[in-house]
Amino acid sequence: ETRRLTRRKSLLSILMYTPITLEESVGDDNTIGKTLELLFIGCEAKPPYGPYDHTANLFLQLIVRALESCATKTTKVVMQVYSTSQGNFPSKDALEKCDGVILPGSFNSAYDEEEWVLQLKEWIQTELVAKERQTFGVCFGHQLYAHSYEQGQATKCGAGPQAGLKSSTLTEDGKKWLNPGSSNDEDSLNLYYTHGDMVEKLPPQASKLGGNEKVPIQSAVYFPDSSQSTPKPIAITLQAHPEFACDRQLGMEKTLNEIMEVMKSRGDVSEEDWKQAKEDAANEYEAVEKDSIGVMIAIGKTFGWF
Repeated sequence: ETRRLTRRKSLLSILMYTPITLEESVGDDNTIGKTLELLFIGCEAKPPYGPYDHTANLFLQLIVRALESCATKTTKVVMQVYSTSQGNFPSKDALEKCDGVILPGSFNSAYDEEEWVLQLKEWIQTELVAKERQTFGVCFGHQLYAHSYEQGQATKCGAGPQAGLKSSTLTEDGKKWLNPGSSNDEDSLNLYYTHGDMVEKLPPQASKLGGNEKVPIQSAVYFPDSSQSTPKPIAITLQAHPEFACDRQLGMEKTLNEIMEVMKSRGDVSEEDWKQAKEDAANEYEAVEKDSIGVMIAIGKTFGWF
């Protein structure tokens, strides 16, 4: 009876809830050639990663930066922002109309027993995987997407919490799906990271795209359960946070640095490691920015968003 009441409450909240809408147009033409509609599944209400609209804006600006580099016609990006960690999920109608879904980070773990995490885990399988909705997952989103499969698993990072600039060696699949160009000549990616958990095991439907010695699975591509001879990806997930390089002040200084400050205060990283991570992040910003935008271009092209 309690479970039935919870489901009734969830349904009622979906019917009554109105998401925040963020939008921005890219291009010189006043005539919109394309509208890209994305659903943002807000998983963290608290700063410095939250609140929801702050996190969503990081992704919006990353997408805008990517579109500025590759769009051939004026594109309007519309992002519907849901406070999912407070129990608010997109309606069936919103899911049917959208071009894709973004699963961002969170201070929660994919293996937490909180109601919203369990509900989101089930929702990923029933509404995203089963219906082959294109999904871009980051950090917690990367971990929970894997953990939602019976044969996938997220766990604590054996090497301890990771913070700052990290390099990921790409697999052959990684060079195919995370390289924005056609030459596939990039062997590694330098991106920003802040996490204490990791994906330990991928399900058979997924393929590893990159990793390093401390975190072997830093990115993955997922395919549908189908008999297609050349199946298209339904999800690409990253342990990294490319959105932290959308803008030096908004992404790196206001978000990455403040999250690393929280990690230091919790004892997740030492004072020495925190200072080094902060220095490396600032010194290598342009290189990380290039790789972050490049990854977003690659994902956008794969999903047909760009």
